[in-house]
Amino acid sequence: MPPHVSALNKFEDNMLNMIQRVEFKTSCTINNSFQAKPEKDVQEIRQDKNIYVKADKTTSHYKAEPQDYLNLLHKNVTKAYKKKNKHVPDSITSADKKITEDLKLDDCIEVSASKDAFITLKDHKADFANNPTRRLINPSKSEIGIISKHILDNINKEIP
Repeated sequence: MPPHVSALNKFEDNMLNMIQRVEFKTSCTINNSFQAKPEKDVQEIRQDKNIYVKADKTTSHYKAEPQDYLNLLHKNVTKAYKKKNKHVPDSITSADKKITEDLKLDDCIEVSASKDAFITLKDHKADFANNPTRRLINPSKSEIGIISKHILDNINKEIP
């Protein structure tokens, strides 16, 4: 431990007093209009039964009926993926785990968590209002890139 510096005693006391004097407001009353509008917007969003869908390349969000969103999602998923047995993801996960153990990367790569796919709206496309196009986002892809990089690094080491 470093030696104590007595010249800092007053500073330490003042810092401790400043921390102890901090008070937090517990009431949710907002006194200015700048803060009141976002609070009102948040309350409206929480009470709304619609789904807010993020835009693809802009900061916009769009309201959608839950059933409309599910239909759009279903169309995109069935366009890109085929329906398989429910045990296929488990077999893929176990195969990925075996590969990472064989390469001694199991401490670096986490097991892929099963996450639901979602869509974003491509509002920058022409004719968006009449024909909204979507981008399917599949967040449950495995970290196979790390394994590929490891294999390629080993191959490059072997080649003179």
